[in-house]
Amino acid sequence: MRGKNEELCKRCKRPSCLHPKLCPNMNNDHTPLLDLYSKIREVKGIKRAFIGSGIRYDLFDSSPYFETVVKHHTSGRLKVAPEHTEDRVLNLMRKPSFTMFEELNRKFQHICRREELKYQLIPYFISSHPGCREEDMQALARKVLGKLHFTLEQVQDLTPTPMTISSVIFYTCENPYTVESVYVARTQEDKRRQKSYFFGGTLPTDSRQAQQSKRDNVTNKRDERSDRSKRTLNRKRY
Repeated sequence: MRGKNEELCKRCKRPSCLHPKLCPNMNNDHTPLLDLYSKIREVKGIKRAFIGSGIRYDLFDSSPYFETVVKHHTSGRLKVAPEHTEDRVLNLMRKPSFTMFEELNRKFQHICRREELKYQLIPYFISSHPGCREEDMQALARKVLGKLHFTLEQVQDLTPTPMTISSVIFYTCENPYTVESVYVARTQEDKRRQKSYFFGGTLPTDSRQAQQSKRDNVTNKRDERSDRSKRTLNRKRY
């Protein structure tokens, strides 16, 4: 995909063609891709051609692309990447609002019911992204695990990679475009706690508290054994 007028693209100073909204000069026409899919389906000897990678729903146009993919080019599990639910984190990711994913999920479920397809939508999410706090992960768990009833599989704790805005913010704790300070979860404990919300949606017991509780239990059991020994010894004396 490219700009409709490439001369405008050469003069453009926007950092992203997609965020905060799709550039009006962006050519996101899916017709050539749909024509290619149609030709593939007509090839003799090919029963099905599946899309194994995730699809970008923030690039959809008004064509029946999504329905075509679900009906003809999904093997049973369709992958997409909303990455988070909270706007303040999504803005730093340059991703669209989570409401767009919710609408996609409704369309997906509608198509599957109508076509009697037992397919799954597999969303991908990231924890510990710059700007993401523990309360943001709590909100994610409430929306994704609670409201939408997803069981998550495709999840990841942020790994900074070269040549990305996320990595710049991770290392500087600063938004390079606004020069505003950005919270970054750096310690293994903070990152562990954030990622745990993908698997249950509740705050796990702090590891230090767990270790102290384990020590207390050992001490209590030792005291109980000592008390029993003393009582047994007293009975023998009498």
